[in-house]
Amino acid sequence: MIVIGITGQIASGKTSFAKELGKYLTNNETIDCDKLVESIYKKEKIRKKVVNVFKNVLNKDGSINKKKLAKLVFKNYENVNKINKIIHPEVKKEIKKIMKQNKKFFIIDAPLLFESGLDKICDIVIFVYCPIEIRINRVRKMSKKELMKRESYLIEENKKMRNCDLVVNNIKRNEMKKHSFFICKSIINLFD
Repeated sequence: MIVIGITGQIASGKTSFAKELGKYLTNNETIDCDKLVESIYKKEKIRKKVVNVFKNVLNKDGSINKKKLAKLVFKNYENVNKINKIIHPEVKKEIKKIMKQNKKFFIIDAPLLFESGLDKICDIVIFVYCPIEIRINRVRKMSKKELMKRESYLIEENKKMRNCDLVVNNIKRNEMKKHSFFICKSIINLFD
């Protein structure tokens, strides 16, 4: 079993790159941590923990109002740490369950790979780089100010890149696709 961690800043193209890798690596399972977190928020015990910490963040149907929660979470580091303490252990638990499958490759697409400690279970970590100007154009749901604010609570981009085995440039999607093919060939040769 080979575990490949994919990380990068908001809207850098992590998921697109993970999907490209998945096309070339046979017998793989791609774990999209954003989708995993979405399903974790639907668990009753998690909703209770979130409400206990952040109070009025539920919709009328009992689901978590992500906009309200984000507004509270990204007020300060303390709130970011509080939500991470609720969510990260659950993400790790779910990933461990998924990794019991009989697969040769596991691709973990995780924006908070380092922040959550998931990098420690990876055999190789790849950072998907994209300049902020392009990322801002890709993000339709938040302003430049909001993007910058959220990223200020993450580990600094340069520090993440230094801690990765590879950095993939995702300025042009076609170039990224070519990179993914060659990276897959290298990974297969390295671990076979």
